[in-house]
Amino acid sequence: DETVVRIPIEGIRAQGELRVAPSSVDFGRTLQGELETRPVTITNVGSLPVNFEGYEVFGSSDFGMFIDELPAEEARVAMVNGEDDRRCQGTASAANDPRISSALQIDPDGDGEAGLAPGVSFTLCATFNSLLDTAQEGSIEISTDADPAIRIVELKANADGPCLNVSPSPLDFGVGLVDRSNEKLLTLES
Repeated sequence: DETVVRIPIEGIRAQGELRVAPSSVDFGRTLQGELETRPVTITNVGSLPVNFEGYEVFGSSDFGMFIDELPAEEARVAMVNGEDDRRCQGTASAANDPRISSALQIDPDGDGEAGLAPGVSFTLCATFNSLLDTAQEGSIEISTDADPAIRIVELKANADGPCLNVSPSPLDFGVGLVDRSNEKLLTLES
């Protein structure tokens, strides 16, 4: 008397999967009017291509982004060989901003094939151009057909501590008399 037992087995379907590193970018203290750029490496660690559907920057309008023209693999090899980090040396333009260039949104690594192939990376350059010397926060959201569909890169700048705007700067008391007070108005804004 034999009993047959059937056990259904379900596998996980093959898919693309993104690794975003770092997932948070801190620009530190940035002088007003100074442009800072930080690299974010986006790698497909899955087994199928990942298709990109959109990129958006949220929060402070001082944040931006563009895709680096230097191939990620070339930058990695250079750093392994002890060379300086050459990523994100350019500036944002209509040609390298995937929010404007539909070609970059379709083919972010520039290999001529739609999406990001398994094992391939590209560098997204997060930018901060400080118009004010105050704490700023934002994020870059990347929409794809991978799971999870939305990847977020948190952004912050001038958030290391209290930011105070002192005016006037410098404060000048001019010439004064001995044993006499000389008062000036000083304004502190956070």
